Amino acid sequence: MNSLIKYGLYFVVVFSVLAFGAAEVWAFSIVEFVVFLLVFLFIVGIGKS
Repeated sequence: MNSLIKYGLYFVVVFSVLAFGAAEVWAFSIVEFVVFLLVFLFIVGIGKS
């Protein structure tokens, strides 16, 4: 679970730069969705430990 969150953060950092350069709605939506998913995984991970 921790590695999924770590690589997800790497993806957000790299993809967000491309998304802001593209300035398209779908690109912002992908970044927002991935951040929401990572926060959800983080919260679920805290609840299990």
